[in-house]
Amino acid sequence: MYKVYTAPNFSEELTEVLKNVTFSIELLISKDDILKTSKSIFNLIEKDIQAKIIISSNTSKKSLRIYNLINRLIDCGVEVYWNTDLNLYKLNSHFLIFDKVNVVNKIFYNSNDNVENQVLYFLDIFSKILSKSTLIELNSDQIKIVFNSEKTFVKPYEPVLIKWKIKNADFFKITPTIEANEFIDETTIQLENDTLFKLSASNKNEFIDKFLFIKVNKSDEINFYVKVFDPILNETIFLNPLIKQGIEKYSCYLGQSVFIGFNSNLDITLKDTKIGKLTTNEDYNFVLTKSTDFHFKYNFNGIKKEKIINIIPYKDNLILEKINNNLKKPSESLSFIERLKKFFNKLQT
Repeated sequence: MYKVYTAPNFSEELTEVLKNVTFSIELLISKDDILKTSKSIFNLIEKDIQAKIIISSNTSKKSLRIYNLINRLIDCGVEVYWNTDLNLYKLNSHFLIFDKVNVVNKIFYNSNDNVENQVLYFLDIFSKILSKSTLIELNSDQIKIVFNSEKTFVKPYEPVLIKWKIKNADFFKITPTIEANEFIDETTIQLENDTLFKLSASNKNEFIDKFLFIKVNKSDEINFYVKVFDPILNETIFLNPLIKQGIEKYSCYLGQSVFIGFNSNLDITLKDTKIGKLTTNEDYNFVLTKSTDFHFKYNFNGIKKEKIINIIPYKDNLILEKINNNLKKPSESLSFIERLKKFFNKLQT
């Protein structure tokens, strides 16, 4: 899944590698190499991908050729940054990260870490260099979009905060669908699979797309989940556990319909005294009437393992009264539901 390798001829290797990108690129590159690979980059960004490029230079001045190239990249929705750190420029240790799991490095380095940790190291380094670089903005009247998340690498169903800030646009939307009504806002989501979000914004003069890729890491042999059906929101929501001494504790309303299950890339069967056998992507559904423990046992590569999950019911009449009152006010229901979601998330932490 993860891959790190060195390409002595960096620009030539990028020309080939960029053909294989599916979701995202994070590229630290010199001003000379980006000119050599510009055609391949433009071929790539014709697809829907998230792209962040840091151009390393020994000066803040930009040639006309570089300026035009950057302008075209920005018009295509790429975030372009300029970095004038002389030490970084002289080091010449540039690299490409694509789809959050593959790294092509210009200069060989030695590491005793496993490949996954090496990729995470490059992601961290890119983020730090990005924070010390300057985002290039060429036209103050153009639509400006900041679209990011607090994490781009999460576990299945792990809550992640997405934020957006949009200027000079008359209309925007986010797909896969996120209820977004304000030009400056945020929301917390939970993902099961790798997801590429697309924010489209427009005014009378232009239309622009911005992409955000979040990688869902399923490298663990097994990922448990607990979800509940919320009759007010009319949807199923995943709960976030509080982990104490290896036990995953979840909370939800008394009498709420609960679904518990797991997913895995491996052929694993769980056993619990209450449920019996449970297989991958098979939900066990029940109504929570009291605090309930599940003690799952399974075999992994001949090793016996176990997982304890505790689901605790609670009751809050004040919240229920607020829900009933807000159901009588449809115009206010959306903002209330958003606040309610945030409340539920806090209860899980």
